[in-house]
Amino acid sequence: MQTIDAEGAGLNPILFIGLYREARKLAPARFMTLRMHPDRYAELYKIADVPESIQLGVTPGPLGKMIMRVCCVKPPLGVSDGIAIEQVPEMETNRLEFCIHGIVELVVENLDVAS
Repeated sequence: MQTIDAEGAGLNPILFIGLYREARKLAPARFMTLRMHPDRYAELYKIADVPESIQLGVTPGPLGKMIMRVCCVKPPLGVSDGIAIEQVPEMETNRLEFCIHGIVELVVENLDVAS
């Protein structure tokens, strides 16, 4: 079992994406379950409910110049390949558990509970 210390960081999109990628190194998402307190689930739901994402990128422009552009795009709906979520009221709110076939394999602890 691996443990990641969040060092008091609040749950935000960048942190969660990093944790998700670490968990995905262990097994395909279809074999995994993310266990969390219902309050933490509400927080995750809130940061995931983004109508569009902001993308920046360099594109070719006139006279061979490169131009930085910004675009807002709707995120794809590809959650069928994601990790299942289980809300566990008895869990501590500062902890996430990534399980493979019900066995805890990756624990995230010391998340900020006031975020």
